[in-house]
Amino acid sequence: MDRIGMRIVQDKRDAVVAASDGQNVEKKTVEGRDLLSVLVKANMATDVKDSERMSDEEVMGRHETTATSITWLLYDLSLPQYQQIQAKLREELLTLTIERPTMDELNNLPYLDAVVRENLRYRSVVDSTARCASKDDIVPVSTPYKDRKGIQRMEFRIAAGDKILIPIGSLNRDKGIWGEDADEFK
Repeated sequence: MDRIGMRIVQDKRDAVVAASDGQNVEKKTVEGRDLLSVLVKANMATDVKDSERMSDEEVMGRHETTATSITWLLYDLSLPQYQQIQAKLREELLTLTIERPTMDELNNLPYLDAVVRENLRYRSVVDSTARCASKDDIVPVSTPYKDRKGIQRMEFRIAAGDKILIPIGSLNRDKGIWGEDADEFK
């Protein structure tokens, strides 16, 4: 699959070179009817810094969790009930005075940060993850629970080698953590 994907990217790059008639590709000349064409042309533009280019793997979409998160965010913002969020976000983004803001400049936009974090909570792309404990540990809990033997506990013990499932999606919609409106994008 990777080989096929890389071949598609290379074929698109060859087509861009052929269509440019030996001329340099620049940001302003980046046009195309499909996303792959736009990404390949943008990566080939001579007036784009190396630090702004995407790797072929990124162009191919190997970062599907990021792409899926962005897709869900754009979808949610397009819904009528979230038009106020979209308008407020657009207003904040329009305060940027440059075309290509740095990460520091983007990180200084509090509403953008809040919207992205809420999107990651509300639309968990990875529903769960598993880990393996590297050492024995005791994890405190905020609410006591009864174990299988009916004994009330305020912590649970983990032994080295134990596999731990972290239910990200469930935690992100837990009303005990997020409140009664945990099932809403807010």
